[in-house]
Amino acid sequence: MEHALSDEKMSNLLHLTKLEHDISMLQEGMQTEIGDNGVNLSGGQKSRVELCRALETDADILFLDDPFSSLDPIVGQQIFEEAVLG
Repeated sequence: MEHALSDEKMSNLLHLTKLEHDISMLQEGMQTEIGDNGVNLSGGQKSRVELCRALETDADILFLDDPFSSLDPIVGQQIFEEAVLG
């Protein structure tokens, strides 16, 4: 079942996962097709998109399998502090 997110929630999720700049660089922004299995994304971008999708669920518990391994250490730390701990 698919549901629409408010602009505010989407903006917050993109901020928490540091995807704002990446989205702004895409020719069609949020409407850009990224291809099968995210073929047009780097490993770090894929990880951040996956984390963004997980956070969107508002689940009480998330099981994450090393979601920061492909991220720059500084970006990973920021996302951990703001999205996971915050």
